[in-house]
Amino acid sequence: MSSLEHSDAGLVEAGKWGGLIPLFLSAIFVVGGGLVTAATASPPHSVDQGEPPPKPGVKQGTIPPAQVVKPVPPQQAILEPLPGMTFADQGTIYVPARMLASRLSLDLEFDEKKNTITIGGHEFGDIHRLFAGDALIPIREITKFGATLEPVADQSKFTVQSNVYKFDITIGPKRIEVSKALQELTAYQGDMVVLKTNISTGKPGHGTPNGDFLTGPKERMHYSHKYNDAEMPYAIQVHGDVFLHGYPSVPHYPASHGCVRIPLGRKSPAKYLFGWVNRGIEVRIFGTYDWNVRRTKRKHRKH
Repeated sequence: MSSLEHSDAGLVEAGKWGGLIPLFLSAIFVVGGGLVTAATASPPHSVDQGEPPPKPGVKQGTIPPAQVVKPVPPQQAILEPLPGMTFADQGTIYVPARMLASRLSLDLEFDEKKNTITIGGHEFGDIHRLFAGDALIPIREITKFGATLEPVADQSKFTVQSNVYKFDITIGPKRIEVSKALQELTAYQGDMVVLKTNISTGKPGHGTPNGDFLTGPKERMHYSHKYNDAEMPYAIQVHGDVFLHGYPSVPHYPASHGCVRIPLGRKSPAKYLFGWVNRGIEVRIFGTYDWNVRRTKRKHRKH
């Protein structure tokens, strides 16, 4: 090969490597990270800054406020209302203790010797009762369970509430129903039965009138003007000379001179009704006694 050919070959070889050298020089291999970064590419930000670009909506140099988690208040349960009860001879409003304990899911215990009741660890004394025996406690005592008691409107309703429950106490109207067919008297306050007892209405010729009446004056001891000043304890006027009153003899059939006889005795329905009833209470007398029922009962007794 001639010297000219050697010279041309050398130039060609040099040209190959000369084209590759700028490529090697323009690349930086980062061996540790396994990444290749082109030195000729413009960086997104200056290496001297040492910080990423600020996020949209956040001022540079400030720290975003921490998220404040507000505590979730307990959900207040709305409970069924409780019936309230009053007596005419006192101003206290009562609720049935067993119903109250059930509403609040509390334990209830009786102490018959001390005449006390314990609900949820709180002891209550001087217990009043429904005639059937169910214990009553004053509504003011409900505040011992951490609740508030607020009257509504004309104090015929109270609202009881705490952080976890809310319910109403409703003091319903009083009324008395006298069934001549059953020879039975039932006293209500709202829908709550306060007292139920056997009675004796007027016998034939002295019938007790049917109708809707309002209670009039009451006397602890009334004397009959028609029947030789006969004693009529715990008398409550219904209509004219017709009274609800206590009497020692109260058979389960009509036997009076027109009044409604109510039993006396140690557990006296007549005395209980007298202490509960107010003037102006609705009294409904209805029905007719079936004397055939009495005759049938007497035949069965003989056999």
